Amino acid sequence: VVHRLQDELAAAQGADARRAVLQRLVAASVNLRRLDYAAVYQAQLADADSAAPAPRKLAADYFSQAADALRAPADSALARRLSAQAVAQYDAYARLAPHDLDAQLAAAVRIVRGAGGTPASVMDGVRRLRALAEAHPRHAPVHLQLGLFSLQTNQLDKAEARFRDALAADARSAEAHFYLGVALARQGKAAPAREAFARATALAGSNAELRAAIRAEERQLPR
Repeated sequence: VVHRLQDELAAAQGADARRAVLQRLVAASVNLRRLDYAAVYQAQLADADSAAPAPRKLAADYFSQAADALRAPADSALARRLSAQAVAQYDAYARLAPHDLDAQLAAAVRIVRGAGGTPASVMDGVRRLRALAEAHPRHAPVHLQLGLFSLQTNQLDKAEARFRDALAADARSAEAHFYLGVALARQGKAAPAREAFARATALAGSNAELRAAIRAEERQLPR
């Protein structure tokens, strides 16, 4: 299907015809779970309508999801290229929709996760996150993400502080309560960890994955 549509794209006359074929290529690529192809075709759609934010955001999301789908070490170079494309698309989208903080957050996270593949690029992403946190202290997802990176690098005191910042911005964040509990537990603070897990459970609603993670962490706490 994709090969036939590629031939149609090559033969398409005029902007409207190309746009119609590109839209079908995106849909076909998604159906085949080839998000890397979908990202490339969606980026072409975004280029054709450069003033519209939504097509650019979708291209960024496809590049990001395609990078996440590559887990084998042999795919690391391709994952970095896809991540770099995702960052470029998110940055282009941010210029069109500067108030969408989640897109700026997604770009920074993508840099940390491997757009450059070097310690310097990781720090560039962390600097972006810190700048977002300073400019928008009431945006809980930024603090949550900074806390997660601190947790991953075993900077437990920093992680705890970031999760508390996230809760100061959004006290009903079940994820922030959960990860605060994880940070506390790893520091040997069992009693406050239990309290954090209890709050996370109360706020988790129907999130079965989060509820299972909470139970797993609670089982590891000392009696």
